Amino acid sequence: MKIIFGLDLGVASIGWSAVSLDDNGVYKIKGMGSRIIPYSDKEGDEFGKGVGESINQQRTKDRTTRKGLDRYQLRRTLLHKVLKENNIFPDILLNNLSALELFHLRSKATTEQVSLQELGRILLHLNQRRGYKHGSEEENSDKKQKDWVETINNRYSGIKGKQTIGQYFFQELTEQIIFLLQYAQAHPIVFLLIQTDHVINSPVPQASL
Repeated sequence: MKIIFGLDLGVASIGWSAVSLDDNGVYKIKGMGSRIIPYSDKEGDEFGKGVGESINQQRTKDRTTRKGLDRYQLRRTLLHKVLKENNIFPDILLNNLSALELFHLRSKATTEQVSLQELGRILLHLNQRRGYKHGSEEENSDKKQKDWVETINNRYSGIKGKQTIGQYFFQELTEQIIFLLQYAQAHPIVFLLIQTDHVINSPVPQASL
């Protein structure tokens, strides 16, 4: 006869079970249970307000964040190395493209030939924006979060099979700029006031050392 132990280690609890297996291959549960990790005084106060989480849970979140950052930096470093080894690393002008120029380059690359350095810049941008945050109903009970997820899904459905992400955002940015130009022509005083307010309330840039 064999005894099999199972453990489920969570951030705030530990579940366990013991199962026996006889010579005939028959399983039998010998015991099971769970142990809840108690909150500290501060955690208990927060839990009573409905916003509490255990120290282990917060540590898990922090560790996940660090892993994600480490993996991003590793991907970035390896991509830089490959681009430099193959002489397609973008120059300083390409690295300083505005958002509109960069998405225009990505849109252009879908229908026209681009230089190797331009291709390298596109790959760097794809690497930077890599990833997708999936949102499930359980994880996103907040209304704003649900609206955000719905917007992402609707956008994906709208462009799937029709255009690339680069083409989509280049079109969106272009339409926004055209709208702003048309608005400025139709309402020059209002547009000037908006721009002045933006300059006044913007933080003063600090000189780099």
